[in-house]
This record gives sequence, structure tokens and C-alpha cells, in this order.
Amino acid sequence: MSTLFDSLSRNPIDRLPSPNFLPNDFLELLKSPDFDTKLQTLNSAVGIARRDDEWFNRFAKKGELFKCLDRILVDERWELQHQCIKFLVEAMPTFGNATEYCMCYVMPNLIPKLGSSKITVRKICNQAIVLFLKNKPEALQSFLKMLNNFMTNCREPETKAEIIHELPSLFLPELSRCNWSNLVDTLTADNIILECEERVGVTLKKLNEYLGNEIYDSIITSLLPDKREIVKRMTENVVLETNNDQKGGVLANRSTMKIASGERRLRFGIVPSVISNMIQDDNDVNARIAGLERLKQIIEQISPEEVTRLVPHLHSYLLTLSNVLADLNFKVVVLTLDIIRLTIHSLRGHMEAHLHQVVNLISKYFGNQKSVIKQLIMMSFMDLFQHINPKSVGGALRVFMENKNSRTREEVVNIITAALMTISPSKFNLTSMINNLVPLLNDPKRRVRLAAFEQLSVIAYLLNGKTEAILKVARDVENEQNARGLTEAVMSRLRRQLLPGIRYDGLIEYSTPPVSDTSFAVDESEMSNPENADLMWILNNGGREADPFERTVSPISLAGNLAVIRKNRMQQQQQQQQTQASNADSLEKEILQKMTMTRMKSDDSMLRRSGSAASNPNSSTSSWERPTKKGSRVTPSYEPMVASTSETKVRREVNNNSIEKKQQNGLVNLKTRSETNLSEDRDENNPPPVSTNFDDKPAKASGQYSFTDFETPTTMGKKSISHHSLPISSAHPPLKHAQSQPQKKNTFLKAGQGKKGSSAKPPKSFSMDTNNVTVQGALRKIENDDWSEKVEGLNMLAALSYNHPKQIEENLKEVTLAVLNECKNLRSSVSRVAIVTIGIIAQNMSTRIDSEMEKICAVLLNKSGDVSNAFIREDATDSLGKLVKSASAVKALQGIIAAGAKSKNNTTRASCASFVYNIIEIQGSAAILNNPTALSHVIGVLSQFCKDQTPQVRQYGRQALAFLAKDPNFDRLLRKNATDSEAKQFKEILATIEKRGGVDALDASSISLSGTLSRSGSTRRVQKKLPESVQLDLDEIRTEMTASGWERRIGGIQRFEEMCSHSIKAVASDTRLIEAFIGRIGDLNAKVASCAMDTYLVTLPAMAKLYSTESNLKAVLNQLIFALTAILSSKSEEHRHLAQTCIQATIKAIEPTALMPALAAATKKSNVKQRPFIMNQFCELCKLAFKTKPKQVEVTALPLLWDSVKQVYSDADNKKATEKLARTMAKLIGEKSLLDFATNELDPQRKKQLESLIR
Repeated sequence: MSTLFDSLSRNPIDRLPSPNFLPNDFLELLKSPDFDTKLQTLNSAVGIARRDDEWFNRFAKKGELFKCLDRILVDERWELQHQCIKFLVEAMPTFGNATEYCMCYVMPNLIPKLGSSKITVRKICNQAIVLFLKNKPEALQSFLKMLNNFMTNCREPETKAEIIHELPSLFLPELSRCNWSNLVDTLTADNIILECEERVGVTLKKLNEYLGNEIYDSIITSLLPDKREIVKRMTENVVLETNNDQKGGVLANRSTMKIASGERRLRFGIVPSVISNMIQDDNDVNARIAGLERLKQIIEQISPEEVTRLVPHLHSYLLTLSNVLADLNFKVVVLTLDIIRLTIHSLRGHMEAHLHQVVNLISKYFGNQKSVIKQLIMMSFMDLFQHINPKSVGGALRVFMENKNSRTREEVVNIITAALMTISPSKFNLTSMINNLVPLLNDPKRRVRLAAFEQLSVIAYLLNGKTEAILKVARDVENEQNARGLTEAVMSRLRRQLLPGIRYDGLIEYSTPPVSDTSFAVDESEMSNPENADLMWILNNGGREADPFERTVSPISLAGNLAVIRKNRMQQQQQQQQTQASNADSLEKEILQKMTMTRMKSDDSMLRRSGSAASNPNSSTSSWERPTKKGSRVTPSYEPMVASTSETKVRREVNNNSIEKKQQNGLVNLKTRSETNLSEDRDENNPPPVSTNFDDKPAKASGQYSFTDFETPTTMGKKSISHHSLPISSAHPPLKHAQSQPQKKNTFLKAGQGKKGSSAKPPKSFSMDTNNVTVQGALRKIENDDWSEKVEGLNMLAALSYNHPKQIEENLKEVTLAVLNECKNLRSSVSRVAIVTIGIIAQNMSTRIDSEMEKICAVLLNKSGDVSNAFIREDATDSLGKLVKSASAVKALQGIIAAGAKSKNNTTRASCASFVYNIIEIQGSAAILNNPTALSHVIGVLSQFCKDQTPQVRQYGRQALAFLAKDPNFDRLLRKNATDSEAKQFKEILATIEKRGGVDALDASSISLSGTLSRSGSTRRVQKKLPESVQLDLDEIRTEMTASGWERRIGGIQRFEEMCSHSIKAVASDTRLIEAFIGRIGDLNAKVASCAMDTYLVTLPAMAKLYSTESNLKAVLNQLIFALTAILSSKSEEHRHLAQTCIQATIKAIEPTALMPALAAATKKSNVKQRPFIMNQFCELCKLAFKTKPKQVEVTALPLLWDSVKQVYSDADNKKATEKLARTMAKLIGEKSLLDFATNELDPQRKKQLESLIR
């Protein structure tokens, strides 16, 4: 121990400065041009100002400090502005007698921040000024003079309006007797009244209520007569809904507003019942959000009396918030977490009795990767640690350090680390924390180990060199868990004498962050040095491979690799027993064992790639294991062993499919194996590319998995075939370098073949013994949290539906509900087995499934429109086919139409139209036309399908209509059951079909449903396998563009531009990469979004032709246009102009007919701010497209025109845009034709309105 302590204190000059003292180079750091340096310096200064009341008196260069702060306030980076003002807020109480001088020095640059475009900057600035005026009421006149100077010289009306809006928050009780005449003079200046008359009127009205009529009238009387008239005019019609007294606007609102009787009834003692009902409304998201915002205002301005009323109801209050947190809407979740944070902050010690309830409530979002959610969670727990016994809070968090989710464990460790850095260490039981922390140093996940080492540094610092307790526990864990080298890693970390930091947003910044997925900022040659033992331990967990049985794995991966792992373990034990072998032979066996060991993949949230560390040791697609040295390779001496393996009997590999091995031309046909992870803890925001792994194989129909069916991998010596080159279907051209792998036919399901009507035959029997199986037992297994139990329960239900259908029929409602719930399971393996199971049950129940038809159709049609996973989509389509064939025709038709006819998803509508056409074709035209119930459903939906903007939906609608028209009674029954407009429309469609040569000659007839579903995320239309280096570059670029750090995302965009300059076709072939790039166009970070739009303009000339011709890129045009349209409502003029330039360039470059559906959809969904520009551009596109595709323009643009005419717009821009669209269509198709079309779509009043627009 003495040696370690000596090493810790040997170089005291390198030790970090005391947290209570600013470093000597503090001012130089503030003057640094580096953004991160200044931000972290201000962040540390905030902590020092918060902890030490005397820092300002000891600081010598006070004038130089405020010169630096004044310069930072005018910095263009809002993060620096925010952190600088935050420092002023925290440090202001320490300024003492110099407060007025210091704040008045920076006030000219502080006042403009009241009108900042960033709401966080506005709030913190408002807080700083309010705090200053509270402490120094005599400084009000100085403030008002500086405000007057700024408002007089400001040339930005938006900034002035925002500042005027914030002024009422300065009406403090401490200032009610001060002279406010300067403010009135400022607000009644001519330029202010012209630009912000409405807001000035509201502010003056609030000033009247604040000062009282007598004082206010005396101020107004001193004005010039014309100014008095203007003030009177501005305020006479202003009616304030709230009284801004000491209790705040919302509290005054309750007593002064005329509200309904239901509003006066309070829930939880403080919340009006109307707001409570809005919050609990599951059906209306907008109402729930509005209710949460009002609740947030109530909690923000809660009084001590109301706290007393709320405390008895705290349990039910938190229970209500828990139910709201189950909502999937992101804004709802953020608002709810913010309300929880405010509640903790306001109720303080009252929360202790409900501590465990609060912790369990927040823990639902532990591990979430959204930065705003992580910040809210961190702030909530910091309030808990400050207002409640920290030992109690730490004990409540202790259970989550053993959670099976590694991201949860990491976040809990970081929360405790932040608490240790902000709360007095005397309030913690450090010995207990060490006992809980040290085992996490040996955690299977690297990010957890990294977080644990950072917390270890903080604890060691708080122990002030007394690290014997840490080393003792480390040695115990080392012995108990056979973690050789852990103590050396701990000692190495202690010698570093580095501490993590707290960022400006409250989150932890590691002192030793990794620079890439597999390395730290240390040369590879130095990693083996003793001083880097902690970094080596974090990377490699002591150089030993994690036990696959201890890792959290996906179910399909586990099912596909468990037998392989067991067999390899037995082989490893046999090899260890062969002590007679030479060192060379032992080395060969060890390497071969590592090569043939199939690493199980993590859950679907991880980023997957083909290949492994063994196949490509130097690539970034390897796992966390350190790469081998350059030049190392698998020697030819292993080939005989591979050959001997291939000569063993052929086994089957079950990964939800059965794939047989073949030998062709004497060569072993390599198995496509699952890829290793890019990292154990990749950011969950990065979407995983779909690959040929277990989760993406069609689900085996019976759901029965046997470990004897697994195939042992033959070799890892060659690069396995990646998902980028696998054929999609039998129609895809064969690969040059990959031998075929014929798929074994399933027993009774052909999931994923993608052929219409290819329904599998039911099995003759199930292998599962169902004599002792009951429905209740199966349902209990499905309710289990373990995925394997869920799969077993689903398999039991499938078997029971065949062998004992009576049991299923007696419990059909419960069975259907349970299986449909699992169809929505986020784990794809469980979801797919459930989808297959519901299809089997429907097939075996026949017409008895009619009662549950609508529920089943709603879920399966939704899954059939899933463009992110082809196999889930195909399984759902197959199960729907079974359902349609088994149920009665009318029920099937009703269920399909109700579930998908009005869906906003193009793929779902196409699937719905396909099934409607199939049902009509199977039943025959006579059966449909002579059934009034069926005909009433069919007529309305076919009219809708024939006008749909998606070609595939229109195609199926026209095919169905043409099929019915062959019946000789069609015209008579149509006149009897359809309206005149529908009958006229059907006749025009049939005439068009006949004119073009029948249904087969329609322009969209060649496009099948499967063609609409071609997305690179699920299928790859690449005829040649890309070179390995190119594919690796594409994957790395996509990873960078979806990284959590904005600098990495910008780097990925720059690499994307570079790749487009020399490998444009390779880029176009990877739709996942294109989607990641489009996501950056709408990035929340303004710099990333601007960089992405600039890059888009640069790459558009090269990509335009591919967008027009490549089917996989046509599929993402909707995303591209929607992303650009969303920016049109941005507050930033620069962003809006850049987005407008991008849209105009897109219209000029891309084929109009390819762009037309996407731009029409974006125009239809645009808001009031976006619509004028996007509709004008749509008009220009219509003119271009009408030359070659007049019918497409007519079908796409007319529905948009009818919607625009029906809408009532108050602003002139939208009216002009509607008028331009109407005149454009009248010019293109003729005024008479347009009015004829309008007769069927618009009422007489709207039609007259249309006539006035075009004439």
C-alpha cells in the first residue's frame, strides 16, 4: 500500500487542481479559440462558483475575467452563450458589493439574449436578469436605459418582439415601487409600435395591473398627447386571462377566469379535472400534450400551500404519470419526465416517502440514447440526491446495477458518478459503493467497464489516497471471478490521477474516452505497457473472451449457435487434454478453435456487419477484441483440417430456416454465417443494417427448434458472403463468387418467398406432444418475460390449433389477444413466430376465426407494410393469405378494408388492395355483385383505390373493377348501389382501360407489389458483390453519419461526398447509407443539417439520374422530400433558403414522373408555413411532367387541388399558392375539363370558389 501511495503522490504537480480553486491559466483557457476548451472551462467554473462562496474574493484578475465573459456572450455558438450566462447566475451571489458593476458591464450584450432564437438561452438570460434585479433593485434604472439603447438600435423585429414578450417576467414585487417610466418611453417609441404593436399592448396592460391604476395613469399622463392616444388604442382591446400576482399566472387563472364547473374540481389537490382528463386521454395525442404542458406550468409555479395539498395524493399522482410514460410519443415522454423533474425539485423532502416509486418510474427510460431524455433523468436524480438522503437514493439505484441491459447499468453508474462529484462525500457510504462498483470492472460490456473505471477515479480522489479498501475488494473479485489482471488495471487507473468531468448539459464526460471502436488515444505498441493496463482491461476484459452463455443475445442467434458453442467447448476440452502435442500443434488448434467459434450476436439494436475479427482482423467490423498485427493471416496448414470437417455427414442448420450444405466441383460450399458486432455497445440510434443473420431468415412454420439440426461452421478462413451480395429471390442473377444455397422447403409454411398466392399446406401432424398441453399453460408461457418461454408458448398454441382445435375455439378471444400482442413484440424473433402462429391458427380454425377477423387484419396488415424488414413483411402477407382463404368472404373483405384502405402507409394500402382483388377474384364477380353487404364495401373502396396516388394501389383497384365489369349484370347493379359520381368515375376508368388495350396494358401493370417493397434495409438489388474495401467504407460512413457526436456526423457527411465523387454507383446501391444521409438533412444540430444540405447540392448532379432510374432510390424519394420540406418552417432564414434551393435543384435534376408522387405527398402533409413554397414548386413540376405523363399529373394533382379549395386559409401566401395550382391545372387540362371534374368532387359553393380562382 505504501508503494502505491508513493506512486500516487510522486508527481504532485501533475495532480488536478483542487475543485475549489480556479486554475492559474483560467483566463487563457477562456480566450482559447477552441470551442470545447472554452465550454469545459466554463462548466468547471460553474461547479466551483456553486461550491465555494469566497472564490471571487480570492480571484485577482476580476476585470480581465468579465472582459472574457463579455466576449463570450457575443460568440456565435449558443452553447457557449448558455454556459456563460449559467456561470453568471451561479456566481452572482458571490460578487458581493461588486454585483451591480459586474453585471452592468456585461448587460449590453446580455439583453439581446432575451430575444435569442434558442429557448434555453432566453430562459437562462431571463433568470440572470431577474436574479440581478432582485438582489439590486436600485439598478433598475441602469437596466432600463441599456434596454432603451438596444431597442432603439436593433434592426431585427423578431428579436424585439421576443424581448418585449419576456419583459413581464421582470415585474417583481421588489420593484413595484420603482420608476418604470423609462420602460413606457421605450415601448411607445415609433419604431417599436410599428413592428410589435400587439405585444406592446399586452405588456403595457400587464404593467398597468402590476403597478396599479394610480401609478400607471401618472406615467401615461406624462406622455405626449398623441402617444397617450396610441397607448389607449393598443390596450383598450387587450383582455388578460390571468393575473400576474405572486402566485403566478396559472394559479391566478383558476380564480379569475370564467371556467366550467368541471374545471374547478381538482385532482390531486391542485390539478383541474379537465387537465387531468386531457392527460389521461390515450386517443388524442395533441390533447395529452396540451394537458401535460398545462400541468408543467402548474408544477413550475406551485405554492407552499399547494404542495401541502398535493403530498397526500402523491402516490396516485405518480401512478398517473407512470401510465402516461407508457405512451410511445416522444414529446409526451419528454414532457412527462420534465414534470417528474419539476415535481422532485418542488416537493424536495416530501419525495422521500415515495422514493422507490419515483426511481422505478424513471427507470423505464434508463439506457435510452436520446440526449434530452438522458439529461432529464440526470437532473431528476441530482435533485433527489440533493433533497433526500443520498444513501437512500444510492440504495434505490443499487438494484439497477445488476440489470441485464448493459445500457441501464452504464447509465446508473454515470448517475452515481455525477452525484459523487456534486454532493459532499460525507453523505455517502463509500465502502459500500466500492463493494458494488468493483464487480462492474469485470462486466461483460466494455462501456460498463469504462464507466466503472471513471467512477473508481472519483472514489479514489474522495478517499484522498487511502485506496487500500479499493485494492482489497479488487483482489477479492480477482480471486472469486478468476479475473486475472484486475488489480493491476485498478492500480494503473489510480496512477493516472485523472477525473471525469460534468458537461454543460449535466452528463458525464469521460477522462479517457475511446477515440474509435477498438482503441484509445494510445499507440498500439504502447498498449501492453503497465501504465495502460486499465485501458487494455477495458478493451479486452483481461484478454479473455466473454462466456457466450453470460451475454445478452438475441433469441434467434442463441437458437442458431447454442449447439455449435457446446460442441466447440467439448472440442476445446479435448484439445486441452492432449498434453502430448507440440507447442506448434497446440497453437494451431487454439487458432482454429477461435476461427471456428461462432460469436453470438447482441440484440437487434446492435450494428451488424458481415465478416468477423477472424476473417478480417484489421477491419473496423471486428468485435472489441484487439486486432492482430498487420500481415498475420491463416496459414495453409489449416486447410486439411477444414477438408476433414467438410467430409463429415451433412447436418442441417436451423436458423428459423433449414439450409442444406452441398459440395460442388469438389469445393466446400461455405455457410453464410452471422456477422460479428461492430462493437458491444454501439449507439442504439444507429439503425442496424439487415443482413443474412438468424433474425432475418423466414420463420420456421412449426416453430420447433432442435439443437441436433444445427450445422457446425466449417471454416472462417475465407471471407463469408455478406448480406450485400445475397440474392433476394429466385429471379435475382446468381453471384459470381458465391455458390448457391438452396433453401429446404418448410414443413407447411413458405415464409418470405414473396409470391402471391403461394400459401403453404398444413402439416399432417405436429411433432410436439399436445396430450398434456393446455391453452392456459401456453398463455402463461406467453406472459413470461423470457423470450424463449414466449416462443414455446406460441408453438404450443400452433400445435393445439391443429391437434385440439376445440380447445382453441373455446378460448379463441384470449388466444387471439395474446398472440396479437406478441406480433407487436420489439424482438423480431418473437414477433415473427407470433405472426406465423396466428396464420396457422386461422388456417385451422376456418370460419370460426370470423369473430376476430378485424383485430387480426389490423395487426397483420400493419406488419405487411413494414418496409424495414422484408421477412416480417412476407410472413405477415403469408399469414394474411391463410386468413383470407380460411374465413368467410364477407368477413375477410370487411376486415381487410377496415384495416388498410385508409392507411397512410403506401405499402399497407398496396397490400390491402392486393387482398381485396384476390378475394374478389376467388369469390367471383357474381357472388360479390349479388351480395349487397359485400358490394357496398367494394364500391367505396374501389373508388378510393382507383384515385390513389400510389401506382400499385391504382393497379389493383382497376384490375378488380375490370374483373367485376365482365359480369353482365354489372351496369344494372352499379346504378342501383353506387352514387352518380361513383358510377361516372367507374365508367371513365373502364373506358380508359379499354382504350389502352385492357388491364394488362396499363402503365403500372408491370409493377408488382413486391416491387413497391424494395428497400435496401430488407432486400438488396445488387447484381455484383462490391469489393470488400468499398463495402467496408460504405459501412463506416453510415456508422459515422448515425453517430451520437455531431462532429462525427459531419465527418461522415464529408466522407459521403468524397465517396460520391469516385464511386457513385456503389453509394447508390446502399439504400441504408442514403437513408442515413437523408436523416442528417433533418438533423437537430444546425451545423450538421447545413453541411448535409450543402453536400446534397454538390452530389445531386451525379445522383439525379440514379434517383430517377434505380428502384431502390425511388423508394427513398419520399423521405428526401419530407426532410427538405420540414426545414421550410425553420426559424433560421439561412436554413429555409438552403432547403428551398435544394428543392428547386431537385425538381430541375430528377425525372418529374419519378418525383411527382413524393412531392405531392409532401405538399399534402405540409403545414401553413411550408405549403406556399412547396405548392408553388409542385406547380412547376406539374408543368414539366405533363409533357410526358399527363394522366399521372391529373391523378396526382387534382386531389391536392380539391383539398386546397376545401381548406380555408387566412393568410395571403396560401391563397396565392392555391390560386396558382388551380390556374396551372386549368391551363394544362383545360378549364372546362377541370370544372367537370370539380362537379363530382366539390359542392356548388366550393365550385364557384374554384371558378373565381381560375378566371
